[in-house]
Amino acid sequence: MLLSIIIPTYNNEATIQRCLASAEIEKHMNDVEFVIISDGCTDLTTHRAKEWCRNNNILHANLRIFYQKHLGASSARNLGLREAFGDYVWFVDADDTLAPGALDLALPLLTPDIDLLKLGNLTDAYTDRILGKSSTLDHTTYIYRRKFLYDHFISYPEWMSILEDSLFVLRCIQENPRVSNHQELKLYQLWGRNNSTRGAWKDDRARHYLGDITYFFHEFRLYAYTRGNEEKRLYDRYLYVYLRVLAVKGIPWSMMESFRGSAALPSTFYYTNSPNMSMWLLSRPFTHRVITLACRILRKKC
Repeated sequence: MLLSIIIPTYNNEATIQRCLASAEIEKHMNDVEFVIISDGCTDLTTHRAKEWCRNNNILHANLRIFYQKHLGASSARNLGLREAFGDYVWFVDADDTLAPGALDLALPLLTPDIDLLKLGNLTDAYTDRILGKSSTLDHTTYIYRRKFLYDHFISYPEWMSILEDSLFVLRCIQENPRVSNHQELKLYQLWGRNNSTRGAWKDDRARHYLGDITYFFHEFRLYAYTRGNEEKRLYDRYLYVYLRVLAVKGIPWSMMESFRGSAALPSTFYYTNSPNMSMWLLSRPFTHRVITLACRILRKKC
């Protein structure tokens, strides 16, 4: 088996068949399998998956389902990784899809001399618009050699509630893998996130996530400091995004002391001769408080 597509599910009965159909596995029965992990599903997700399998004459060996109590996406992906037969694994969320012809393009690129196949940026399934400037740490834009993950003891951190997937990729690239880069191939499509295993990030969860965000940026900074300017700029882009997010989500500046310490604010911005003004402003307590207050007022009006 060449490739295992690992799909963690939590009550995805409305989207699981769309996800499975998008892979067009019927054209690659000898090379591809689905490994579905029911993460404590209480709906008909697994029934819908089996129904799709019967209706499309997919062999049972090409769609295997495993069950666990509701432990979260990281635990489900780790179980899928342990049960996979493929030389390579691709982690796909049950509410997303692969682009048409994705396996036709990806499978010939999975050669024995690579550890990671890097694909292009995520796209919006509704508009085909490219999402974000960079997907370097997005785990769904990589296909991983399973032996490489085993050899380096890499798995998803099950104790994290957010950024666990980005930390997974970070730990992969820290091991200096052999990467085949095909940024021109945009093969992963994002749909909604309301029914995913992690669910939407609600404002009242922001304080709960702050510890995980701090831990991620601590590891990310240690990695970036030992690499070149490209990695440092990537670090700063992520830092810029989460500075904005934490302000919008209403995290008081006084609670961000540990985050600001691990992120080494504001001295690390962009590593250029002239600091980026947007980054500099976001690192100021006054700016953070203004954004937080404005968001609170707008939420009350809505």
